[in-house]
Amino acid sequence: MTESERALSRTVNLGSGWEKTKGAVNVDFNPEAKPDIVHDLDVIPWPFDDGAFDTAIMYDVIEHLAKPIRAVEEAWRILTVGGLLKIRTPSFQHENSWIDLTHLHHLHRKSLDYFDPDTDIGKRYGYYTARKFKILRCAPDVHGNIEWLMEKR
Repeated sequence: MTESERALSRTVNLGSGWEKTKGAVNVDFNPEAKPDIVHDLDVIPWPFDDGAFDTAIMYDVIEHLAKPIRAVEEAWRILTVGGLLKIRTPSFQHENSWIDLTHLHHLHRKSLDYFDPDTDIGKRYGYYTARKFKILRCAPDVHGNIEWLMEKR
């Protein structure tokens, strides 16, 4: 992806690995995966301006990060208001969550409710973060993953 193509892209694929998203800015810590930008997502701030993207994708990455709350907050920062965050991770109930020794966290379908002030957890423990999303969808897929679609407030 050229610099001008990168500037025009409004989608960022965070932790892309070898699964690139066509037309997106693909980011990964592993240079061998040949991302558009090599960056460790545990190093914050990420190398993007505030509100740089309309969509952020975090597929199979949040469970690897040292501070998942901080990573979701950073995704909030680089999204436009109304921007979408797509997250996928193995459910803590599925063996895929436990097989990979690089997984630091095992998530439940309510693990991201802290970001949504309309959920019971968000109402009670919303002070965990000032960055707010509306959870538009949270559902399991056929492979034992949980998928969220969240809108930046």
